[in-house]
Amino acid sequence: MTRDEIRALMSALLDGEIDAGRAAELRRAIEADPELRREFEQLLALRGAARQALVPPPVDDADWEALALRVAAGTSAGVGWTLLAPGAAALVLGGLAGFLLSDEVPLWIRLACGATIAGLAFLLLSAIADRLRARRIERYDGVER
Repeated sequence: MTRDEIRALMSALLDGEIDAGRAAELRRAIEADPELRREFEQLLALRGAARQALVPPPVDDADWEALALRVAAGTSAGVGWTLLAPGAAALVLGGLAGFLLSDEVPLWIRLACGATIAGLAFLLLSAIADRLRARRIERYDGVER
C-alpha cells in the first residue's frame, strides 16, 4: 500500500469500517512509518476532541425549573391573549359599526373614519403577510445568542 492509500484509509480504520485483516495490515503499515504514525495519532486526538465537544452540558434541577416556569408563563399569557383578542375585536367592531351606521354623525366624518379604518386594517394585514413570508425564509430562526 502507498502512503496516500494508507492516509485515505486512516479515518475508515478509526471508524471501524475496515475488516479485521485489512485493519491489521493498515496498523502495521502505520506503525512502520513515523510520519504516518504521527498523523494517525493526530487523527485519534482530533476524534477524541470531537467526541468531547458533542457531549451535552449537564442540566441541573434549576434549569428544569426555569424551563417549567417559562412554559407556564407562556401558556397562561397565550390563554390571556386568546381571550382578550376576540373580546376586544368584538367591542371595537361593534362600536365602530354603531358609529359608522349612525345617522347622527355627518356622512363625511363616517367616510373619513371608514377610510382610516380600512387603511389601518390593510396595513395590519400586509404587515402580517410580510412577516409570514419572511418566516418561511428566515435563516437564523433557531439561532440563540
